[in-house]
Amino acid sequence: MGSAEIVDEPLERAIVGVWETREDWSAWHHDEAFRSTREELVGLEAGQMDSTWFEVVQNTATED
Repeated sequence: MGSAEIVDEPLERAIVGVWETREDWSAWHHDEAFRSTREELVGLEAGQMDSTWFEVVQNTATED
């Protein structure tokens, strides 16, 4: 997971998470670690949260 700063909106952030499957993503949202982190983020949003799905078209990561 990571965060990114939006170039044209320096006060906005995007949180980026990567999962192998949507089932993994769903399971993460039921995990206690996610729920406690989510509670810390409540109130930091200035507007509506948006979720967007992307498919990997090229993976340049290497395994050790």
